[in-house]
Amino acid sequence: MSHTLAFLNWSMSIQWIFWVPFFSILFSGKQAVCMFFVLSGYILSRPFIKNEGDPAPKKINIITFYIRRFIRIWPPWFAVFLASIVAKKYFFSPEKTQPEMTDWIKMFWQHSLVFKDYLKQCLFLEHDSTKQLLNQDWSLGIELKGSILIPLFILMRKRYFAYFAMAGAVFFLNTGPRYISFMIGVMLASNLDFLIGKVNCMKLVQRVFLLIIGLVLYQAHDFFANMLPNEVLVQKLAWVLSSFGCAVLLVLIFCSKSAQSFLNLKIMTFIGKISFSLYLVQFIVILCILPRIVLFANNHGVVNEYAILTVIVFASILFSALLACVNYYLVEVPSVWFGHKISSAIQQRQKYF
Repeated sequence: MSHTLAFLNWSMSIQWIFWVPFFSILFSGKQAVCMFFVLSGYILSRPFIKNEGDPAPKKINIITFYIRRFIRIWPPWFAVFLASIVAKKYFFSPEKTQPEMTDWIKMFWQHSLVFKDYLKQCLFLEHDSTKQLLNQDWSLGIELKGSILIPLFILMRKRYFAYFAMAGAVFFLNTGPRYISFMIGVMLASNLDFLIGKVNCMKLVQRVFLLIIGLVLYQAHDFFANMLPNEVLVQKLAWVLSSFGCAVLLVLIFCSKSAQSFLNLKIMTFIGKISFSLYLVQFIVILCILPRIVLFANNHGVVNEYAILTVIVFASILFSALLACVNYYLVEVPSVWFGHKISSAIQQRQKYF
């Protein structure tokens, strides 16, 4: 939604909706990425950490851990990368729409690319967004590097001094706070029983208060981004605060049967399954399909911003979901199967030798 809504220049009569506290969570792209990193730290470390009622934790096999992570991420990415090359060549045609497209969206897919550009993107070394075909790749590059660090974070999780010293050092790196999100996810997995026990002992009023704290922390990045957009250290601190907000919200969800029931609805679990492909295909939809839909509406006399907003939101969801399903079933599912097969074969071979 963040990228979809940033595609057009809306008047202030529309824009204010995107900045209403708490409601704006629906359109906060940075916080969604923050939750993505915290969840990655939690989910990737969870099988290797013992909690009450769990079977014995798995032992980390570094080789198969990295192989499965690479196979899980890169083949689905590469499929959409190839699709983006085709889309850019045959379907991308910037249109003059009403409302007009933003300068942010106009800077994408403008350059002619050579082999070197394609190769750099395949290695996640292309950081010039004007040359990237998948413009959201900055976060996927961090996800891959964060995944590489997960075994280290697991080993360090009980050495609190070293852990927090590392977090402090990482904080001052350019993208360091992003990796602190992974650390927070690992710490959440390590202390899950303790945190759930504490929340379960709280009264309803206390839980509501904790929920408000979690939501405020979650939106910290938006608050600070508006107030102090040029203060780099403040922006980094805001990211870390948002990460803690993610952890608070996750603990509350773990303690809420109603929240879990909602998230276990078939539609929600289905969205979860295709979420990585949704993340990958979105800019094909935003750059190639949405402009044509807006132009079609304009040509038929539809220029009202609320009508255009409604149309592009539904169109973005529909076409992104359709393309995501194609990529999920044709590429993601086989990739996951292949990753399990090859890692099992390697582990069996290691036992044999």
